[in-house]
Amino acid sequence: MNILSKIYFLGLVRSSKIKTAILMDMRDRIDLSLKELSRLGIEEKQKEKNNRQIEISNYQMKILDYGIMSMNSARGWIDEMIKEK
Repeated sequence: MNILSKIYFLGLVRSSKIKTAILMDMRDRIDLSLKELSRLGIEEKQKEKNNRQIEISNYQMKILDYGIMSMNSARGWIDEMIKEK
């Protein structure tokens, strides 16, 4: 189940402790994804490339950067929800 689906149904959970645990689990999963995306970015930057490969890679890295920005935004959002509890 993805983050948005879990948040959508989070209001059905009565216990604040369980809500916090669910949110913290989501945050942990985001952290793992961020680590993996960062690792991929480092690996990609370390590869030897010719000019054409560099041009292609630059745009592929933009997608990776977008994913990292999205995950960072989601993490901040989850942190705010945890603080609300």
